[in-house]
Amino acid sequence: MESTGASDASVVTDARQSEAAYDRRRLQQWLTGQARAGGVARRDMLRLVAAAGLASTVPVA
Repeated sequence: MESTGASDASVVTDARQSEAAYDRRRLQQWLTGQARAGGVARRDMLRLVAAAGLASTVPVA
C-alpha cells in the first residue's frame, strides 16, 4: 500500500490541530478548576509541581 506525501501531511496537520484544540480546552478546564486528572486534585498537582521545582534547584554533591 503506497501513500502520497500530500495525504500524509494532511493527516499530520489534522492531528496537530486536533491536539492543539484539545490542549486549549484542557487548559481552560484547568484554569477554571473544572479539570479532572484521574483522582489528582488541582491543589495536589500544584503542590507536586512546586516541590519538583524546588527539588530541581537543590545542588547535588
